[in-house]
Amino acid sequence: MITSHTDDTQNIVVHYDTEATEPAKRFIIWFEGADRHVVAKDGEFPGTTWERVLATVQNMRRTLAEAQQRDPSWKNPHFVRGNPYRQAHVYAGIEPTREQVAAHMKQWIIWTLWQLACPERNDNAMERIAALGALAELYGLHQPQTVYVTVPTLEQINAEIARREGL
Repeated sequence: MITSHTDDTQNIVVHYDTEATEPAKRFIIWFEGADRHVVAKDGEFPGTTWERVLATVQNMRRTLAEAQQRDPSWKNPHFVRGNPYRQAHVYAGIEPTREQVAAHMKQWIIWTLWQLACPERNDNAMERIAALGALAELYGLHQPQTVYVTVPTLEQINAEIARREGL
């Protein structure tokens, strides 16, 4: 049975098979639209492999944080986008499902679009509009619908004025 455990101290969610009879040998890390694989070396203790998994996650976080420090405006088109504080997902001995991968990618895309839509981070108005349009689609929002408003006639306005003056 596949289950998940959240490790708040490491800010990761570990997905694993509770019925596995041996320690996991392969770990797949999903973090901010990227994946990394850590494979146990021959004769390596499970604890040592796990330390390498945690080190890989921290390295992925550090890479994003350093990129943000180098270019805090994010106006560099080659900038590595992502949130170094978001949870990482570690699949221990199992493969993520297509739905899980799609959910990770969608989360990363949404965060990136929010950054592109922010006027403090992007001074290109057309890009911001496109990002907001894409976010609206992802959230299931539709284009504004036509709203019909009945405007009173001049006679109705005059009658309402006369009624209020008569009070």
